[in-house]
Amino acid sequence: MVAKEEKSKELVKAESAIRVLSPAERAEGEKRFREKIETLRAEEKNITKSVLYHHWRKGEFANELKTAPEKYGNQTISELCKAFNVGESTLHSWHLFYIKYDSEKKVAELAERGANWRDVHNVLSLEDEKTREALLEKRVTNALDSDDLLEQVKKINAKTREANKAKRKTPKKTVAEKTQVKTAQRVLDTVRSANGILLTMASTMDDFKEAYDEFYKLDEGKIKSDIQAALQDGFKNVAILHKKLTFILEHREKVLAKRKAAAEAKKT
Repeated sequence: MVAKEEKSKELVKAESAIRVLSPAERAEGEKRFREKIETLRAEEKNITKSVLYHHWRKGEFANELKTAPEKYGNQTISELCKAFNVGESTLHSWHLFYIKYDSEKKVAELAERGANWRDVHNVLSLEDEKTREALLEKRVTNALDSDDLLEQVKKINAKTREANKAKRKTPKKTVAEKTQVKTAQRVLDTVRSANGILLTMASTMDDFKEAYDEFYKLDEGKIKSDIQAALQDGFKNVAILHKKLTFILEHREKVLAKRKAAAEAKKT
């Protein structure tokens, strides 16, 4: 114990005994300092990249096991957890990392930006990619530290849960409302179908008129007799259609008159 204390005192003395350097010595020393920092930073970036890539590869493996288990003898995710000695939540994070950053290039870009596994792991729960990347950018530029980043993620996820909860609480349509929607859709389909038929009929009536005029120019014969019979049926159908169309137009006038009278009654 005494030996340790003596050694500590010696280190303190050694630190305090700083020799005054010449300008050349100081410049040389500062150069070595910067070089050492750069070397260690490069090593740190390589380690960060290796860790990110390693977890991504494990996520890729988990994905293969989920999508093509027969390739690995139908081994399960549980077996994979045992092999890596991790819980399912950890394995889920690796898998989620692989899903949201679905190429080695994206992993390399994360490492180049200076993102580490801890921070990447903390933003994986965010569904919105732009929000996720914006927070990571703040982290790698030191606008946020890791604890601040985690707090931001928790707040965003809490808001998302509340919004989803509110959506689930949206009242469902009643039977009457559902019936009203079905009725409205049926009415719309009927009117659109009738419009198509009416347009076709309007065009057909022009052709029918021309055929009727040409009928009288034909020589007598069996074919002309057949046309005459068809024309008689045609004019009967035109008469029926005329009544129906007249009825519809008169019905519309009555409905509009009632609506107008009701509107006037409300004013008085």
